[in-house]
Amino acid sequence: MRLLTIFTLGLIVAFAQSSRITVCYYTNWAQYRYGDGVKFLPEDIDPNLCTHILYSFAKIDPTSHEVLNYEWNDDSMIQRVIALKTQNPSLKVICSIGGWNHEKQPRYSNMAQTAATRKTFIDSLMKYLSDHKYDGVDIDWEYPGNRPTGTPAGDKEKYTTLLQEIRARFTQENTGYSLTASVAAGRKVIVKAYEIEKIKDYVDWVNLMAYDLHGSWENVTGHTTAMADVVPTVPDSLNAWLEGGMPPSQIALGIATYGRSFTLANAKNAELGAPANGPGLAGRYTRAQGFLSYYEVCASDWDAMTTYEASAAKAPYASKNNQWIGYETPESVAYKVKTLVNGHNLKGIAVWALDLDDFGNKFCKLGKYPIINAAKNAMSADANDNKIKFHSSARKQKVCVANPRWHSFKTSLEKWCKLECLNAKLCPPWMCMCF
Repeated sequence: MRLLTIFTLGLIVAFAQSSRITVCYYTNWAQYRYGDGVKFLPEDIDPNLCTHILYSFAKIDPTSHEVLNYEWNDDSMIQRVIALKTQNPSLKVICSIGGWNHEKQPRYSNMAQTAATRKTFIDSLMKYLSDHKYDGVDIDWEYPGNRPTGTPAGDKEKYTTLLQEIRARFTQENTGYSLTASVAAGRKVIVKAYEIEKIKDYVDWVNLMAYDLHGSWENVTGHTTAMADVVPTVPDSLNAWLEGGMPPSQIALGIATYGRSFTLANAKNAELGAPANGPGLAGRYTRAQGFLSYYEVCASDWDAMTTYEASAAKAPYASKNNQWIGYETPESVAYKVKTLVNGHNLKGIAVWALDLDDFGNKFCKLGKYPIINAAKNAMSADANDNKIKFHSSARKQKVCVANPRWHSFKTSLEKWCKLECLNAKLCPPWMCMCF
């Protein structure tokens, strides 16, 4: 009997691992990015990388409350994403409506105020999904009852009602559409925004945006996807949703393919929690202060790099002069996924965003989509196995030297490579080369 129980549990775990989802946000403005290897189009998507693609974003008309395209060429771009199904028929493409900038005008809040305006929205949503051949909708309302400009009382309850009415319409018309929600990670926002015990009955799953936990809006350095140290952290965010009543099987954990940067107040103090004077310099390609894509992190020269194992936040960071960046590596996301997704038997992962990973293997030289692939591969690993695959090959190497791209501090880095790689602690190929 005991052997049968163990066997049954093993089958359950194996099924959970094989059925986990990889949700990937596709941003419709990445088409405008300028530079060789960074402009991102639908054809740059690996059709077998993700189980679900969230086309981001559509918008709500502030007057009519109807669903509209965001970009001038969304009709054709959506169809180019949908066309990926010819290569992977199992792929699902979902329309994500909203985003952070969307609520500068309280479009969701105004639409949700009355039964009539909600019906107008849902009527237009049904037509929009059908016209574009989508597989469902993601409600990205950031956030009910939580906007700096102020929001009407009752948004929390109206958010629940909106999800309930969308679900009822999907069921009534037997569409088979998925209904998901991109949701906040901070406990204070969660309490004000969501009736978790109720909304779990209406959504297929939530995409927990467990990133932007810290950033240049704070006056000290902090990691955007911290696993420990100062709250909010990713585990604390996940626990808030679990404690609120959301089943693990309905949570896709957010994974970031970017970092948040700061300008240090004192270049000699580059630790976590160091005083900062605002955002870091804009990246060459993403061109937003306080933000770097993963490939921009790889393309930059850093004087000091702290691995996730050595970091108090259990997430890597780097600095040079007065610039500081907290980011993810394949190793750190694998650790995060094994610890939280596998450890809690979550639904899967939700990655922001496809275009911010090194999708073309141009900069990091770790293969295409190194962050997403590391996270995806980690979901099939043992929850208790936090030894990252990338380390294992180093044990077989005899000679490790600095990658030539780090010529400016070759001597010190070669000492680091010999120590870390030969001891199989950490051997990132974009820093060290072993023979």
